[in-house]
Amino acid sequence: RCVAPAATPLASLLEPGTGQGAAQRLILVGGKGGVGKTSSSSAIAVRLADTGLSTLIVSTDPAHSLSDALMQDVSGGSPVGVAGCENLQAMEVETADAVDRFRAAVSGFRAADLGLGGLAEEVLGQLGLDEFADILDNVPPGLDELLALAETLAVVRGAEPDSDGAASLTGFERVVFDTAPTGHTLRLLTFPDFLDRFITRLLVLRSRFDGAANMLGGAQQLLGKVFGGGGGGGGGGAPADAPDEPTAVTKLKEFQAQMQALQALLHDPETTEFCIVTIATALSLNEAERLLLELRREGIAVRRGVVNRLIATDVADGYVARLANGQRQCLAELDDLAARCAVDVTQVPYFDTELRSVYGLRAMGSALFDAPPPSS
Repeated sequence: RCVAPAATPLASLLEPGTGQGAAQRLILVGGKGGVGKTSSSSAIAVRLADTGLSTLIVSTDPAHSLSDALMQDVSGGSPVGVAGCENLQAMEVETADAVDRFRAAVSGFRAADLGLGGLAEEVLGQLGLDEFADILDNVPPGLDELLALAETLAVVRGAEPDSDGAASLTGFERVVFDTAPTGHTLRLLTFPDFLDRFITRLLVLRSRFDGAANMLGGAQQLLGKVFGGGGGGGGGGAPADAPDEPTAVTKLKEFQAQMQALQALLHDPETTEFCIVTIATALSLNEAERLLLELRREGIAVRRGVVNRLIATDVADGYVARLANGQRQCLAELDDLAARCAVDVTQVPYFDTELRSVYGLRAMGSALFDAPPPSS
C-alpha cells in the first residue's frame, strides 16, 4: 500500500521555482501503450511554455511519435523550436546513436576479434571477454532508452558537451520526457544497477589479466592490445612504470558515473517526478497501479496522474452509455487508489477529433489545467 504526502495538482508545475522542486523540473510521462502518453506530455509541455517557462520536450521512446503530435519534424537528436509556441523546443532522441557510442567506447573485447590465435586467444576467452561482447552485440530491451536518457540528462543538468558534438540543453526550466511504454520504463529503472555490476565485473576481469601477466610471456602486450593501455617490459611481472588506466576501462567508468548520476536524479523528489497516464479500462488501470507501486518502491516521486478519453455521462446513450458506465466503475477504483497513494488525478474528456499540432494540444492543455473534472 502507498504511504505518501498530500497530492498536488498539475497546476503547481506552472509555478516557477516555487513549491516542490528547484528552478529546473524534470517530468517523466509514461504508462501503458496507446493511452495517450505523447498527446498528454506534449499538451503539458505546450501549457508550460505558454505560461512563460522555457520548456523542452524529449521523446526517449524508440518508436517516436512526438513529431506526429506536433506536426513538425523534431527528429535528429537535437532540440528545435516548435512553431507556434515561443518558449517550447522539442527533440526525439536517437537511441540507436546512443547505443553505438556505448559500443564504440567499450569495443574490442571479443577474443576472436583480436586476431591473436592460439593460447593467447584461448586464455582471453576463458577470462570472460566474450560474455561482455555478447551483451554489447545483443543490447537488452530498454538499455537503448536508458543510454539515451542518461546522455540527455547529462547535458540538461549542465554537463559539458562531449566530443561527439552533443548540444548543451541547459537553461530549460521544465523538461518533459515522453517515455516508452510501461515494460520499458520498469526495465529502465533496473539498468543503472545492471551497468554498475557490469562495469565492476570488467574491473575484476582487468585484475585477472594482471595476474595472468605473471604467467604468460609477453602478456603485457596482450593487455595493451585488449585494453588500450600499451605494452612494455618483458619478463613476468607488471613493470614498475605501469601505464595509466586503460582507455576502455576509463570510458566504462565514465558510463558508470553517468548511470550513478541518473539514479540520483531519478530519486531526487525536489527535481524529478513521474506522471502516469492511463485510460478508464480495467487493463490500463491495473497496469497503471503496478507502475505506480513499482515507482514508489524504487523511491521515485509520483504526485500526479492523467486519466484520458473520458466520456461525458450527460451526452451518453445506448452503446456509448455502456462505455461511460464501465469508465465510471474504473474511475471509482482509480479514485480509491489515488486517495491511498496521494496522487492527484486529472480527468481528460474523450475528444471527438485527433489532437495534433500546438493548437490542438492547447485544447488538451486546457482540459488538463483549467476545466473542472467531469462528474463520475
